[in-house]
Amino acid sequence: MEALTERVLGWELPLSGLSYWIIGLPDNTTPADIQRNAHGQISVLRQDGWEIIYPRYASPAADSLPLRLELQRGQLLIKILIDEWKKP
Repeated sequence: MEALTERVLGWELPLSGLSYWIIGLPDNTTPADIQRNAHGQISVLRQDGWEIIYPRYASPAADSLPLRLELQRGQLLIKILIDEWKKP
């Protein structure tokens, strides 16, 4: 699927790790380098050649979900903004 998105979009979308990264967790199948902020939240995550920066969370609680992510790999920068999280 990642190869297909790269052919269609012209850049690689990190589908395998994105489902973890979007909720502020590392993908547990590959090694990761993690930096945490004063609240214990991930502030920077480096995994699978990507650097994911978490500049904003929904609250200062350690288990809070991120509201902003910046994914960077080489010259590619993907910014994700989440307006609201809803409980299932």
